[in-house]
Amino acid sequence: MDYISAETVKTRKPHKCWGCAREFPKGTMLQRIVNADGGTIYTTYWCPVCNEAWAAGDYDSDSTIDMGDLKREDPAWETIRAKLEDKLAFPLICSNCGQLFVCAPAAPVCVQCGERTVRPVEPGDNSKEIYDRYRAKLEDKPCPNSTPS
Repeated sequence: MDYISAETVKTRKPHKCWGCAREFPKGTMLQRIVNADGGTIYTTYWCPVCNEAWAAGDYDSDSTIDMGDLKREDPAWETIRAKLEDKLAFPLICSNCGQLFVCAPAAPVCVQCGERTVRPVEPGDNSKEIYDRYRAKLEDKPCPNSTPS
């Protein structure tokens, strides 16, 4: 299999991650990998959890897996998922553009600017302004999957 390209994209429709087989909704930042094999072009999408699991694992460019194998077979996958997805504090903010998140994005990648700069609000931030914006966002459209801490 020959590697052609890889880039992080904001998806225009739902896609399944090749590594874990989880479906991600339209608008999610995923890595799109394009490969060629035997004259056929293949495009796969990878979530940040699987990207990090692949990078941390004992894999190389010749390694191949079937859809969902990384989640099923890599013992570190769940630990990485928990680190990236479960341990986030609220509210979250993008250090680059200031986008405020009521819900955790699918990855620590800002859906507004595309940078990997989403982090919990810290004491040094303009906390009063941020928390006022956060409360307004919660009142406007509460997240069904999280509650503020």
